Amino acid sequence: MKSFLNSKKIYHALLTDRSIYSLLLANGVTMFFAFYESWSLDSLLWVFWFQNIIIGFFHFVRMLKVENFYIDDPNAELGTPRASKIAIAIFFLLHFGIFQVVYLAFLLSGSLHNHGPVAWRGVLIAVACFFVNHALSFFQNTALFTRRQDLMKLMMVPYGRIIPMHFFAIMGGFFFAFGSARLPLLFFLFLKTIADVMSHVAQTAAGDIKPKQKTA
Repeated sequence: MKSFLNSKKIYHALLTDRSIYSLLLANGVTMFFAFYESWSLDSLLWVFWFQNIIIGFFHFVRMLKVENFYIDDPNAELGTPRASKIAIAIFFLLHFGIFQVVYLAFLLSGSLHNHGPVAWRGVLIAVACFFVNHALSFFQNTALFTRRQDLMKLMMVPYGRIIPMHFFAIMGGFFFAFGSARLPLLFFLFLKTIADVMSHVAQTAAGDIKPKQKTA
């Protein structure tokens, strides 16, 4: 029954969350430019890096805005020190940021590139679309700020979203290793889009951020 209820919540989110449509649009724009401009792996990785930054930024702000929170114990009093919330949010920012700095170092050094040029026009347009999507999602899902949440689990939510993204990036690298192929590229981006949408739904409809009932 519990799994059924969760599936109903996910289905409801797919139908009512308007930010999902902007997420689909952002991925669609990425697919269009990747196909039209025959992107190299470099271009895709830059889009993913910028999307990581956007995800981290909005999640950091969201952690600061959470009103009803606890640390580990769901039955804890609501008076958890606000300073603890700020400290955990800053820790997330530093921890998440270190990963992005290392990622950026690899990109700038060429260690991850596929010997192809970066299509900056398409990349920046795709990034702008992802920024608009995450901004819409942030302001639309304001109810998340009042749900009772475990801050330590909340801190880990973005990692569950970006890991599938980069798993598919690795898969895409295998495609590029055997030459530039548009259809495999589109298939890879299609899978990435599915992972993106499901991760977004998991954040807003189920999982770690599901409201917890405080017991007496």
